[in-house]
Amino acid sequence: MSNGPERHFASSYGEARKKFRDAAKAADAAIESHQNTHANGPRGEPLYTDVARLGPAPGEAQGVLFLTSGTHGIEGYCGSGCQVGALREDVLAELPDGVAVVLTHAINPYGFCWGRRVNEDNIDLNRNYVDHNGTYPDDSNYREVHGMICPPDLMERKDEWDAKAFAWLEERGMAAFQEAVSSGQYSHPDGIFYGGNAPAWSNGMWRSILDVHGRVAEKAIFIDFHTGLGPSGYGEMIGLGGAESIARGREIWGEGEVTDMHDGSSTSAVVRGDMGTPFFEIMESKWATAIALEYGTVDIITVLDGLRKDNWLYLHGDRESDLGQEIVAGTRACFYTETDEWKAQVFDRARGTITRSLSALAP
Repeated sequence: MSNGPERHFASSYGEARKKFRDAAKAADAAIESHQNTHANGPRGEPLYTDVARLGPAPGEAQGVLFLTSGTHGIEGYCGSGCQVGALREDVLAELPDGVAVVLTHAINPYGFCWGRRVNEDNIDLNRNYVDHNGTYPDDSNYREVHGMICPPDLMERKDEWDAKAFAWLEERGMAAFQEAVSSGQYSHPDGIFYGGNAPAWSNGMWRSILDVHGRVAEKAIFIDFHTGLGPSGYGEMIGLGGAESIARGREIWGEGEVTDMHDGSSTSAVVRGDMGTPFFEIMESKWATAIALEYGTVDIITVLDGLRKDNWLYLHGDRESDLGQEIVAGTRACFYTETDEWKAQVFDRARGTITRSLSALAP
């Protein structure tokens, strides 16, 4: 077996879950499991989100570091590897007094297992944390492009639909196109970046984890692992929350390290209803900051095209066909670079980010 960081990463959801649970047990972490009873894997296997806690018990920690993988299912390969590596190596071996670490593995186990970014209801979990009883954010720009990026006959007339999409992009610009497509939409359940019309199963579970493990803490940091944006192997620290949170993050990780979706310094468009929303609700008026640690894989056009194909396959195609398997493999490549070099870059960045986080939480 290799002794490099690549050994922490897996080739399937099942392997990733076993590595995580084994590493958590070896680290003497307290483990809890949550079964998603709304979905199963391709062979009918049950799907779980696992939570491991190190340090003081809930209610006793003054500071808590939350590390989450698999918000966007298939992106869990990266986050899982970072979590397993942190548990296996010396990253979490000696925690500061009064500080706990809560690792949530595969918060969207359906997407992780099936190789999709979304959950069992085609919902993008990172757009689901909005007020579903109120007025949804304006998604009129998405409505303009939906027909050309998610048509039922996408794979039959792909060149035609691509030409229409590129014409819109050239007229409005890449930033406008990315915002229209990826900020989050609530009008097309058959589209991409769909935020849902009700809280997803994972939504309620994440809120309960935060409530149990974080509500009484005085300080908290949240790191959500993602892939698919930016230069290959580089981990961009995308600040979540408001100006105070981002300023605090820059104090911890560096002024030039933490980007802001709202000022154009991030590779991400402004996201609505992300995982940080309930975190800041739970930690209201307390010392808290959060980032999405976003690792680059391939270029953004390839990523968006991969999501279109994945969405078409889910709604209109045959996953077991040759074309279906080609699309599945292409989607995976958009969010997981399976080279030792990429994995080493990813883990090195995660190690440093976690280490500085623990220092910031120390009394």
